[in-house]
Amino acid sequence: MTSRPPSQTAQSAARSRAVHWLREEEPKVLNDWVAAKLLDYETPEDLLAAYDAAPSARLPGASNLFAVRNRYAEDEFQKAHADHGCDQYVVIGAGLDSFAYRRADSFPCTIYEIDHPSSQQWKRDRLAHAGIACPANLCYVAVDFEEQEASLVAALEANGFDRTRPVFFAMLGVSQYLTLASLKSLLKAIASASSARCTLVMERVRPIEEGHLEGPEAEMMERLLAATTKMAEPWITFLDEPQTDAVFREAGFDSIHHELPSDSIRRYLQGRKNDQMPKVAALVLASTRGA
Repeated sequence: MTSRPPSQTAQSAARSRAVHWLREEEPKVLNDWVAAKLLDYETPEDLLAAYDAAPSARLPGASNLFAVRNRYAEDEFQKAHADHGCDQYVVIGAGLDSFAYRRADSFPCTIYEIDHPSSQQWKRDRLAHAGIACPANLCYVAVDFEEQEASLVAALEANGFDRTRPVFFAMLGVSQYLTLASLKSLLKAIASASSARCTLVMERVRPIEEGHLEGPEAEMMERLLAATTKMAEPWITFLDEPQTDAVFREAGFDSIHHELPSDSIRRYLQGRKNDQMPKVAALVLASTRGA
């Protein structure tokens, strides 16, 4: 199979996590030593220079956003594992996510990475180049939703997924690229994936009209929207809290919690030298009760 790099935005997310790891004080919010190795830079200095040249770097604490969202998802999965034995972790639109290579042996679980086949091959080539082994409990689920009528659950089941056991989904940096209809369909598939219990952490981009962005951050948001459109990766779906609640309840989720940037700052950044984070997105923690 011919490989192709993951989307530019997926690479940007990994670069931001790498910058957090390279620049921020100890202890790291996210100890992502893998991200830099997945990217095609000669030196750490080259990576940092590329990050500093990007428009998003002008947002105070931009790299914190990407460290925090992954840390939150991983923390909630660990809680689900401890609380009700959840041992299946599914990363939708995995891109250059590195959980499997950093924490696969933290506790017994099976990890599923869902992404485009050629992007997955590129990632596996980069892992091999960096000498990073793929853990035995990781399953690559290659799905090309653009070229085939693919069922999320069917693709997972073909790779050993157990619908009778609890499952945890992470969907970070994905929802804004989907039409609202596609997002609703995907959420319904996720909510019905397990007869036991299903939990999801999803990142949602907040509408500018919500008034949470001020001054330079609002101006930079407009630039980011223009940049993603130019890269042919436009942001098209924005959700406020009431819309999110309605969409998730329609999909079949019973419990919905909104983790706002102010919550994440208190949880992960309070007392740190760099305690800022953009307010452009929020996290949603949702679950079904199961049978």
